[in-house]
Amino acid sequence: MIEKKIEKKIEICIGTDRSKCLRARLSLLIMENGKVLSEFYHSINIEPGANLAYLRAANEAHLADPDGGIPGAPWPKIPDAEWAEVEQHIAIVHKPEVILAHLAKLQTQLKGLA
Repeated sequence: MIEKKIEKKIEICIGTDRSKCLRARLSLLIMENGKVLSEFYHSINIEPGANLAYLRAANEAHLADPDGGIPGAPWPKIPDAEWAEVEQHIAIVHKPEVILAHLAKLQTQLKGLA
């Protein structure tokens, strides 16, 4: 008889929008002996200039909360290799001029609220 081995694995898919916000879609794969049984998703929207360490920690805490309403919770921590890919994309997409343009846009929006 083959022993069932259930594991949870996170993979990340990365994309951007017109504003150069980066979207990291986390897929939680529930696997049995290497076969995907089910898959759940959670997205992280990363604006230019965002604090990546804070975003990672906050999202990991949220995903780990079994009472937080996240399907599949508790999730494991985001693997360092997967997060390194996010950081690599950030370095390419969030150039200084993109961050400055984003901050100027936010400042304009705030002035409109005053």
